[in-house]
Amino acid sequence: MLGSTPAVPGIDRRGVTAYRLHRSVVPEVSSGDVGCIVVVTFETDSTEQATAWIDALAEIGRDDDPAPGMLAAHFHVSTAGTRVLNYAEWVDVAAHQSSVQGRPAHTDVVKIVDETPGVRFAGFKRYRWWRSATAPEV
Repeated sequence: MLGSTPAVPGIDRRGVTAYRLHRSVVPEVSSGDVGCIVVVTFETDSTEQATAWIDALAEIGRDDDPAPGMLAAHFHVSTAGTRVLNYAEWVDVAAHQSSVQGRPAHTDVVKIVDETPGVRFAGFKRYRWWRSATAPEV
């Protein structure tokens, strides 16, 4: 998709994808401040496939022990139904790295991510939380 951004005339955005929040998962035992944001993307065959996959993953995640240091995962589905974006919050980079490297390949979460037809891993980016700002109270 190519289009001019109304807020900034003259800037063209290539490949912009619109998303809607489908579901959030916040483990009951999560605690700590956000120190790392991980954005994971998947390609999907349809909106129905994407939402069913997210729902199955969230249900398994509720029953499974949450990964140490994971604070929340917010699953978004593209308006075209061809992508899923997971915006995940972690206490720090080390917690996310440990989860990715240390999770056994036989767990239900790994199986559903790797083996669901119509859903393909597209990549991820990890960001360190630098600082935040809040609006002054009026």
